[in-house]
Amino acid sequence: MLCPNCGKNVGETAGLCPSCAEMQTFFDASGSSLSASSSRLLARGDQALNTSSSRSRAMRAASAERPRSLLELFVVFILLALLLIIVVFFTVQVFYRGRGVDDAWSRLFSKVASPDGGAAPAAPQYPSIFRVQIAGVVHGQSFTPERVTYSTVRNSLTFWQGRGRLPDSAVEIVIDPGKKLQSGLLIEVNSRSDANVPRVYVKWKDPLNEILQSRMLSSGSVYTMTLRITGVSPEKISGLISFTAIEVNGTNFSGMFEASYD
Repeated sequence: MLCPNCGKNVGETAGLCPSCAEMQTFFDASGSSLSASSSRLLARGDQALNTSSSRSRAMRAASAERPRSLLELFVVFILLALLLIIVVFFTVQVFYRGRGVDDAWSRLFSKVASPDGGAAPAAPQYPSIFRVQIAGVVHGQSFTPERVTYSTVRNSLTFWQGRGRLPDSAVEIVIDPGKKLQSGLLIEVNSRSDANVPRVYVKWKDPLNEILQSRMLSSGSVYTMTLRITGVSPEKISGLISFTAIEVNGTNFSGMFEASYD
């Protein structure tokens, strides 16, 4: 019989010759080793790929978390800023109220720009040495004037209510230029008075549009008045007054006053 691999005579037994059989055994063993090595290499490659994928997923997750963290920091910053503003506001309020000032915010920001670009004029301050104890009604509204002024130009007394440059309500009594204001002067106006009586301007703010309204009275038939000057000095004019103009929505007031020179 011949060896199917190399063609040598192997005798009566069919199969490979000893040399070919030895080579066949060697190659079978080598093939098994290579298969085992390949399996180990493939397993290591799969492990490396899995590790790389896990790292990639972790990096993507970290990148997604970063914008959320920045947004949270921004929100915390805004809240802290608001808290600081509130603390400053209440601190200023407590400080100024301790000094007897009610409106701390207006005192802190007292310079307000006016439409023409300059500083808005402050309301005039009037001395408190002039006593005014007058109460009544002007055009249906309570009337308690804070000050009385005397104009030497118009020879008039004006009873003001309101601290602005324009009054909330006022009554101006324009006296005859021929009558000089002096201590003891008495002016009485009633229905029997002649036509030469003081002109009186009653002024009030319309409650609907806040526009100052005015009405002139020039006859004893529409108003009555008793005005007595009790003292005149270079600093002030003192007197007593009682005034009624029922036709002007029940206007009436009375009391004593000390007028400053305008």
